Amino acid sequence: MWAKIVIILAAAMTALALGGAPPKPALHAPTPASQLPTPAPQPPTTAPELVRMNGEGMVPTLEDGQSVVVDRAAYRNGGPQRGDIIVFRPPSTSAPAEFIFRVITLPGDRIRIVNGTVWVNGSRLTEPYVKEPWTVSRTWPAQGREVTTPAGQYFVMGDNRDRAKDSRNYGFISSSWIVGKARLAWQSRRVTL
Repeated sequence: MWAKIVIILAAAMTALALGGAPPKPALHAPTPASQLPTPAPQPPTTAPELVRMNGEGMVPTLEDGQSVVVDRAAYRNGGPQRGDIIVFRPPSTSAPAEFIFRVITLPGDRIRIVNGTVWVNGSRLTEPYVKEPWTVSRTWPAQGREVTTPAGQYFVMGDNRDRAKDSRNYGFISSSWIVGKARLAWQSRRVTL
């Protein structure tokens, strides 16, 4: 037990020593992109950052209350890959929180969801991280037709499809909103790599 506590404290102290901050406010579902202003430019930072997960949209991969280390330099030389868990900040002055979801499509990919099955570029997406059948928003878009992911944008979804408010509700997210990649998560008794 003490070894786990030491690991957790060491990770938190390392994040702080590297210029990170204590856990940030909770991660939530985003506001639709069409309702948000363009974000103000942010000064570049590459220090890892510690944030706390709030909500059940990424269960079982990330649990409510877990701390997550965000690698801000992960996409310095390229964008996210399908399956990455990303942290992003929608451009809203009224919502200081950051959000966390899994990347499902990359710019230029084609997507459609039919009866709870995700199809990317005409192939069924294998999703071992989705542990339970989902009943909410099982078809996207509503007409069931294939949609191409716009340049510079991503389609993201939570692993707990019934609890997540994600791209099925709010549409694609812009690459300019991405803060970093989730690298390490832990709760009081469990560390996940």
